[in-house]
Amino acid sequence: MGTLYVLGTPAGDPADLTRRALRTLETVDLIVAADEVSARGLAADYGLAAPVVLARDITPDALAEGDVALLCSGLSPAPSYPGFQLIRGALDRQQPVVPIPGPSLAITALVISGLPADSFVFLGELPQEQAGRRELLATIRTERRSVVALSPPALLPAVLADLFQMLGDRVLAVVASSVRGAELVWRGRLELAMAELGDDSSPGTCALVLGGAPDGAARWQEDRLRSEIGSRLAAGLGVKEISQQLAENSGWSRREIYSVSVELARRNRNQRGRTNAG
Repeated sequence: MGTLYVLGTPAGDPADLTRRALRTLETVDLIVAADEVSARGLAADYGLAAPVVLARDITPDALAEGDVALLCSGLSPAPSYPGFQLIRGALDRQQPVVPIPGPSLAITALVISGLPADSFVFLGELPQEQAGRRELLATIRTERRSVVALSPPALLPAVLADLFQMLGDRVLAVVASSVRGAELVWRGRLELAMAELGDDSSPGTCALVLGGAPDGAARWQEDRLRSEIGSRLAAGLGVKEISQQLAENSGWSRREIYSVSVELARRNRNQRGRTNAG
């Protein structure tokens, strides 16, 4: 039975590939990657002979025929979903799974940000849609640890605006991947970042490292949330509109607020029904 090597690859500069990773790539029978273009570029840079296939096109059963290198992009510390499925399948088959650590943009960004790095929260790549992005940010409003997230350069202005509106003015470091590897692009506070980083001139995927919530930030108590929802229901607002309004400052996600709003609206209808019936 072959071995599955889970191998970290550079986020930018191909020279960041470790010597151990290169030795492994030179001996495996197959290279599996989520991004075929990047994988073939890496293979060309180092003259690798093993064929390259996409992770979504291969099943765990196919891994048993020889040694396989699963490439994990340095843009994220986590494998892609197809890669995760291959790892899970290999473990279920009791096939050897060997990690080959490599550089990670998210971890590098945290280390050079100047923000606390002993414990942190990683959000992955932020949703492209504003509603989904704001809902996610609402869940970390009171998070005291440093927060790391990824964003494509073109989305950076919108992301910065949402971060400022949802979380307030906090310390921020922006680290980008480039052909030179990971580099610190900017460090300061969110309000200034919106003015100075208002275009997509960053060289590659951006890792945003954000300071944790200040001492004064707090998630509303449930009694207060229910009271605010009740007053808005009485004023004739719908549950969707209420969810959008209260997610801005309550520390509750829109989904949580929507669920409570539906419950209270249903209770109010039932009470009115009993009163009319009486």
